[in-house]
Amino acid sequence: MKELKEAPTGQVFRSADSLMSYPIQCVDGELGTAKDLLFDDESWRIQYLVARPGGWFTNRKVLVSPAHLVKPVGPPEGGSFPVVLTKEQLKKSPLLESDAPVSRRHEAEFARFHQIAPYWGAVPISQDRADVSDHESKIKEIEECHVRSCDAIMDYVVSATDGEIGSISDVIIDVSTWKVRHLVIDTGKWLPGRKVLVDTEWIKEFCTENRTVKVTLAKDQVKDSPTFDPDRPVNRSYEATLYDYYGKPHYWE
Repeated sequence: MKELKEAPTGQVFRSADSLMSYPIQCVDGELGTAKDLLFDDESWRIQYLVARPGGWFTNRKVLVSPAHLVKPVGPPEGGSFPVVLTKEQLKKSPLLESDAPVSRRHEAEFARFHQIAPYWGAVPISQDRADVSDHESKIKEIEECHVRSCDAIMDYVVSATDGEIGSISDVIIDVSTWKVRHLVIDTGKWLPGRKVLVDTEWIKEFCTENRTVKVTLAKDQVKDSPTFDPDRPVNRSYEATLYDYYGKPHYWE
């Protein structure tokens, strides 16, 4: 996936996929890489950058608040992800488990319930017999969490109001506001070779258990919608065409 260019208005759209594995540029030097972005599926705001500091922290991931993020710089190859933190501050940032996304919490709870070690080895295994009602209660509590992982929602099946239309292949982020603005939908076998954008405000429901997403659009609408080309920039002209096609108001006005 290629990096999306800056729109003429100064609003910057970037593909989440293009930012992953970018080196983290601290104020006093480079340390680690970007591994994921966590967002709230109600506000669509980025909650954290997930970073892997590396070195003696090799297998651990830490959370960086948007308050410490700077717009990523450079092309997909050779770019960097600046943060307003020193290398020492990055190392001491909260661990991923302190505010994990829904998918990670599900994995941790099922590991606890089935008495197996999770692949990241962060959840201790209890010697007590797992309680079904307690497990169900924890699952319900997890489902009320709205923190999602950009990486984890890749390949979620997307359904329109009248049937499946494809799967998520990427997300587009406005790095001037750190908001997830669009989902990139690969229409797969339905419309081979096509990708389309769906504004996050048109998402009706996420289901972590079934790895599905529902949108408030009909298949016929999506079928004739403007094609998304990752080699071309998402700018106001493209967005205006997209929103006018769907009869949606321009969010920037």
